[in-house]
Amino acid sequence: VVSFHDDDTLKIALFMTFPNSGTTYTTHLVRTVTGHNTATNYGPELNGNDGKSVPIFELSPEGPFWSYASDPRFSRPSGGYILTKTHCGGYCEICPPSKYIENPQIFLSNCLQSQYTDNINNSTIAKVQLGKYDKEMISKAVHLIRDPFDNIVAR
Repeated sequence: VVSFHDDDTLKIALFMTFPNSGTTYTTHLVRTVTGHNTATNYGPELNGNDGKSVPIFELSPEGPFWSYASDPRFSRPSGGYILTKTHCGGYCEICPPSKYIENPQIFLSNCLQSQYTDNINNSTIAKVQLGKYDKEMISKAVHLIRDPFDNIVAR
């Protein structure tokens, strides 16, 4: 685990997409081509061997998290950028359009929100927690845009 305060360590590149826009496929391609792991704001999607989400940074236990923490096929890069999946709050499937209107502060806050699995009070039962990490961890952003009509058809 590395500290995000070191200049030579890993930096976060947010991978911002609308759900079902090709995020999983794109991050799969990045892992396959580079052999390096990717990250996610949604820890419960891909937990470690112990059932808990594995944070990238020791100083940020609330995220982001390694996508495939236990998979030996993917190395954990120690420098450069780590592509980090986020939907920036755009994941409600039954909300009216008015719920998607956000100002820049709310949008940024939603981009930094995380979910993670952890054991509460050292119990053996893992529970999904909500968290948020520091915006200073973000160095770059990649915005994947898919034709909205293709997204509708895919649903």
